[in-house]
Amino acid sequence: MAIEALILGVLNLSILRLKSGELLQLFKNFNGVTDAKYITGNFNFFLTVKMENKAGLNDLVKKLREIKGIEQTNTFIILVPKTSKI
Repeated sequence: MAIEALILGVLNLSILRLKSGELLQLFKNFNGVTDAKYITGNFNFFLTVKMENKAGLNDLVKKLREIKGIEQTNTFIILVPKTSKI
């Protein structure tokens, strides 16, 4: 029996020469993105996402990678039972 779970993800994005303000708004408009922050360090953006399944997360990552100027993504997946109040 499969356990139903939400997929919570954290994505780190490394961006090459794109305007951070415009990207923040763009990221927040993607389906499933619950928050987007501009950060410092090895990555430039920190996105949190909430999806019904892994396929939805994979689709989002694919769309993000298609944006010209995004050079690297790093994804962490947190599996949470659907009954959790998140």
